[in-house]
Amino acid sequence: MFTYRKIKNFLELDFVEFIQDYFTIKTNVNVDCSDTDNDFSKNFHYSDMLIETILINSKESISNFVGLNLMPTYTYSGLYTKGDDIFVHKNKRTEHIECLLFLGSSNEKDEIFLSENTDCSNFISEELEPGDLFIFDGLKYWHWMNSLENIWAIRSFLYFVEDTKENEDLIYDGRPYLGFPKNS
Repeated sequence: MFTYRKIKNFLELDFVEFIQDYFTIKTNVNVDCSDTDNDFSKNFHYSDMLIETILINSKESISNFVGLNLMPTYTYSGLYTKGDDIFVHKNKRTEHIECLLFLGSSNEKDEIFLSENTDCSNFISEELEPGDLFIFDGLKYWHWMNSLENIWAIRSFLYFVEDTKENEDLIYDGRPYLGFPKNS
């Protein structure tokens, strides 16, 4: 049974730098891909087309890494700034296999924490560098990222579920295809 795994240099550094520039430009021109109208949402993107292209093109390799036949659900990406965190949580059904793609930060490292315990005891931590991918079972582990001490960090989350009859309604998070907004 799959638990977690880090893939070093999942994306080459040249491509990671391209994505950093892409999100910087997207944020600076205030392209809002979220479902809210607040200023905070301009930094976060549900279903970004570039990241969803990575999602669909990595389906086979992620399936091989976890030993399951997977289907993609959606992506969520963000340009996090100092003080932002990811609170302790377990994932919903559409996020069974979570892939954290670290795309860089002002200090070039990031860290994620996992625990099987509701009190977050006996946690494991994994340090990531730009281009690293950390894959884990989001339904099994409580997970979080501490308050960002860096000036900025870019993180993308790619989500998959096992390709089964029971999950067929979850493909593309209920959208007609990848890249569409949530309520299309």
